[in-house]
Amino acid sequence: AAALLGTMLSIKPLLHIVNGRIEPLEKVRTKQRALERMLELMEEQVGRDTPVWCAVAHTNVPEEADRLEQEVRRRLNCARVFTTDAGPTIATHCGPGVLGIATCPMG
Repeated sequence: AAALLGTMLSIKPLLHIVNGRIEPLEKVRTKQRALERMLELMEEQVGRDTPVWCAVAHTNVPEEADRLEQEVRRRLNCARVFTTDAGPTIATHCGPGVLGIATCPMG
């Protein structure tokens, strides 16, 4: 029932990794708001001036991942950015259409 309601309301969970475990962070409505919130969180965590390595991961949405990569490049001080498949485990548990961002400050 919760999954059906979430689908009907277009609720998108934002997840993060804590001590090697994927945990829920917050929920937003619509994919566009989810992407915007992910970018805001990245800006808050690393700032706009800190040089970072960035990764954009996706499950079967390479065009969306490319657009997200361009936005990441615009908002963060990326020394290096790459886009990759999220992998079979995430694809199996989350399905197609997943987008994610990872950053690692340099230095």
